Amino acid sequence: MDRILNSAFDFFAYALPGFCILASFFLLDKSLEYGADFLVYAGRLHVGSGVVLLAVSYIIGFAITPLGRLFYKKTQKSWMIRFLDRIFMGNLSVHLENEIYETDRDGKSKEMFISNKFVLVREIAPNNFRYIESWHVYSMMSQNMVIAGFVTLPLIFHKIICHDPSNPGFWKITAGVVLILIILFMYNAFKFSTWSINDHNAALTKLHLVERAQKLAEEQKDTPKSAK
Repeated sequence: MDRILNSAFDFFAYALPGFCILASFFLLDKSLEYGADFLVYAGRLHVGSGVVLLAVSYIIGFAITPLGRLFYKKTQKSWMIRFLDRIFMGNLSVHLENEIYETDRDGKSKEMFISNKFVLVREIAPNNFRYIESWHVYSMMSQNMVIAGFVTLPLIFHKIICHDPSNPGFWKITAGVVLILIILFMYNAFKFSTWSINDHNAALTKLHLVERAQKLAEEQKDTPKSAK
């Protein structure tokens, strides 16, 4: 398992959403009507099957990441997110006063590349980087869980309509729960992404990481000269 999943990022961002999608296809089995049926079925799996299931889940989760990211970008300024933000009072706004700018070769000022920000915080302020990376993991997990919900919801409706289960009320409630989770995960994707951006810029600004990196670079340039 350690060879398949190298970090919590792999598990939460890829394997968990991928597993939810993979497990949702068991809804197509007409013999599985109750929640207990799924637990009994899962209990029959061997260790080898579990490892294969984990690997396939990781692959599925990794594959749907572009879809989760696309959905995130298409809906980040939608009325629904603004409405949810009013309800949960999350204040999902980027603190522009902490934004970091750098000058390009043409002398124009532009926002610092995100990769440069990651390098600075990771190398100079690793404790801050752990928090920023956590928000990033939760945001990506939420994005992919939204896609997993969009796959699961139609399969539940298919079970209700086509399989005619003996307990349709249970599956209707399950569909309602999945729909609520989709909305909450959608909101969490934006919340944690905003937290990541704000913490990232705040670390760069408040800890003067750009200036410290420049000073470190100058010291490294002077080291060979002093050695001579």
